[in-house]
Amino acid sequence: MQHIAALGRQRRFRFVVAGTANTLVSQGALLVLLGALPVISATLLSQLLHAGCSYLTSARAVFGCSGSPQLYVLVVTLSWLMQWQALAVLLRAELQRSHAVAMLVPVLALTSYSLQRRLVFR
Repeated sequence: MQHIAALGRQRRFRFVVAGTANTLVSQGALLVLLGALPVISATLLSQLLHAGCSYLTSARAVFGCSGSPQLYVLVVTLSWLMQWQALAVLLRAELQRSHAVAMLVPVLALTSYSLQRRLVFR
């Protein structure tokens, strides 16, 4: 039983490490894109970048299996819709771009981990 609990902690740790690297790259790209594109386009492009990197790292380094690409696309689509709508609301409320993006990171990360673990990489 202790081995199973340790594995779960290690998986979460690997998810956090891989997710942090992916998030820094994709959210940095998002901040740059927000300066040049509408919110819908900027969030879509940054989510696509994040999705490609994240699927590879999650399949190989975090969960150790290929999972379901179709369900992964669903998770990415839900994450994008969530990010787009939440970011649009925060920017209309006149929050700074960097603060709005930073506020959403923990919510999106927790949602992503939960959905990936339960749906994609079972």
